[in-house]
This record gives sequence, C-alpha cells and structure tokens, in this order.
Amino acid sequence: MKYYFIVLISFLYLGCDDFGEEVDDRPSGRTQFVLINGFLSPEEPVIRIRVSKTVSIFEDISDLTTADLRDALTIKNAMVTIMNENQNEIVLTYRSESRAYEIEASEFPIIPGQKYGLKVVTEGKEFTAQSIIPTEIIDDITTTSSQIINEGGISLKFLNIQFDDVVGENSFYVVGGTVINLDNPDATATFVDFGSKQFVTDVNGDGIPISVNGQVFNANQNMEVTIRVANTEELIYETLRASFINEDQAASDLFFEPLIPPNNIQGDGGYGVFGGFRLFEKKIRL
Repeated sequence: MKYYFIVLISFLYLGCDDFGEEVDDRPSGRTQFVLINGFLSPEEPVIRIRVSKTVSIFEDISDLTTADLRDALTIKNAMVTIMNENQNEIVLTYRSESRAYEIEASEFPIIPGQKYGLKVVTEGKEFTAQSIIPTEIIDDITTTSSQIINEGGISLKFLNIQFDDVVGENSFYVVGGTVINLDNPDATATFVDFGSKQFVTDVNGDGIPISVNGQVFNANQNMEVTIRVANTEELIYETLRASFINEDQAASDLFFEPLIPPNNIQGDGGYGVFGGFRLFEKKIRL
C-alpha cells in the first residue's frame, strides 16, 4: 500500500517547495508516518523544521483544497528541540504563517563543521536525527549569457554558471536562481530553469571546475538574477533530486516507479531528512 504525503521542505531559492512524494509501505504494513524535515545553514536567517503526517491514497480528500490538505497534514502541537554538540538546546515555536516550527538563527547560531541534533516529540512518540554542517562554501561564480527568439516568438536567455569545486571532499551541489524584472519589481519572481542540471556532484573528479547551464524564459534587457549555489549534505541532495525526478517523470510516464527519498529520522514511524548546507549567493544583471 502506498501513502502520499507532502514533504514540507522550503528550499525556495530552488523553486522547490511542497514536494508531493510517495512512501511504499508494503514491507512494514505501517498505516501512518510522521514526516519531519529541516535544513540548517549558517547563511539562513531562520531555523525552520516542518512536522506533518501521511494520508493514505484510499482516504477521500477530494473535497480539500491544496491549502486545506496542507493544513490538515501539518502537526501543530509537537515539541521540537534543536541541540548543538555542546549540548546546548533550544525549543522551536510553531508559526501558523509558515506551518513550521521556527526560531531566528541569531538565537541559536549554526556553525560550519559542527554537529547538530534534532528531537521531535509528537503523537506519543519521540524522533531524533543528527546532522553535520558542511564546512566549505564556494568562493565565487562566473556567468555568461546569450539570447535568442525561438520559433514561438518567445525571448530566451541562455545562462552558463561556473564555479570552482571544493577540493578534498565529495561535494553535492544544488544550483538555483530567481529572476526579477526591474521594470516591474512588484511582479512575482520567476525561476531560472536548470532542469536536472541543477544537481551536480564532483564524485567523478575532485577539484574540477563545475559548469551548469540554464535558461530564462520571456527574457528582457533589464532583469536581475540571483544565483544561489548550495553545498549540501548528500541526504539533502538526494532528497531534492528524487523529488525533482519524481515530479518530472510522473508528468510523462504513467508507469514510472517513484524514487523513494532518503531518511535519517530515527524513531518508529518517522520519515524525513534533517541536514545541513552552505549557501553562496550572487546577483547579476542580464
């Protein structure tokens, strides 16, 4: 039996929010999972952990809007605690605006290279996880671009991103970008389309420069693009990659078997990812 759940992870800079995934539960016979997801970074202003639950595909949710479903699946009364390797700890507060447990990062700084623990108590159970924040962050990126008008009359800007690989370790990068039209700054930001190329590793060649290609649709001559490169723990990389592939393939292949995202949540019925990343950001004009 399969149970659908919404992985409430906010990697918004990648355009990756609220992924729908599946858990194949036939081996264990489990009827419900508690889903816990949180990504820590020294560069992020807020520490945010999301706690939710599954819903069976046999449950009737046809009358629920997407917003109502998210609200119904969110667990709002958990006790969520973060601790560092010195055993200092802090309890996060649930915020209805984000449907997440949060604190300002200034209250509990995230330090590169250090280990952090997570404890979540809910539904009468305790769940735990650990993460080590990556030490290194990339130094800089360079960009080149070109523009065409396609056969449909749509202006496309091709963007190439290059950066130096972190040397001496296996690195897992996720590249993203947001686009703002400076002629209409109040308009909703769009995303640079990197497709599957947004997921890059150096496992085939440590220290080799990284190059990633993307494109911007409906490009004009007065745009600002914010490029972000995350050096992530492998768990985060595999989670985001699985979610991207599942969404991409499900739209075109009815027989596609979804990839099951990794799990490092300890505790009976717990599922999700608690991990760390470093984030480099640069604004460019196109």
